[in-house]
Formats: sequence, C-alpha cells, structure tokens
Amino acid sequence: MTYNTSEWTAEPSWLEALAATPQGRAMEAGELAERVEGEVLPALWWDEQVARHAGLPRDGVVYHYHPISFVRYVNAALAEAAAAPQDAVLAKDASVTPDGVTDDFGDSRGDDAVSDADLADVDPYKDLTLEEMATGYDALIE
Repeated sequence: MTYNTSEWTAEPSWLEALAATPQGRAMEAGELAERVEGEVLPALWWDEQVARHAGLPRDGVVYHYHPISFVRYVNAALAEAAAAPQDAVLAKDASVTPDGVTDDFGDSRGDDAVSDADLADVDPYKDLTLEEMATGYDALIE
C-alpha cells in the first residue's frame, strides 16, 4: 500500500513528471507531449467538483493498493467467512418477508423457480462432433 497522488488528477503536471523519468528523457519532447495529450489527459477526471461530490480529497492524495494483493486479501476474507459457522434461520423465525425482498408469491412447490425447458432431460451436446469439440466454439460460427 502506498500513499500518493492519484494518476487521475490534473496536478502535478504529468508532462513534467514523465519528462523527469528515464523513459521520458529518452523521448523527444514533441513525442512525449503528444503521448501525454492522447493517453494521459483523456483519463483525468478527478477535479475539485468530483472530489467534493464523491467525498474524495481535493488534492488527490489517496492510498493505493496492489490489485493482485487486494484480490488475494478479499478472497482470503471470503474463504474465512465461508468457513465460519453461520447462524441458521429457522422457518418459524422467517414468517414475515422483509421490505424490499421479493418472494415466490405463494409458490410452495417451486414451479415458478424453473422453466419446463430447464427441467427437460435433453442433452444439448448429443450431436456435437469430435471436430467441433477440438476446434472450439468459434469454429461453429461462420
């Protein structure tokens, strides 16, 4: 985790910041300016109005997380939550449908949960050839 200025803010001057890097110094000034104009400036959205509306810091300085480490952390938290004992909800305690939650409108047998086609005992792949399996789905589209 780092605490830096977001790359989505207009400040600092991205042209100056990139010109100070080894890659920026190796480029001609016009080429670097053209790349900043075409690639960096269109992605800048964090201004004072957006910051105020979204409750973000106006200077654009925020914590940044490594995306893979963040996903690893979220997955570990989900796995831990799944492994934790869950409180069971008993039918006698679930007599009222909370506001905002829909139900099956009295469908006690579950008929509305699936269609007849979902329940049909048909193999959709029975006519699939070995060549079609080997070449993949895109080969079927011509």
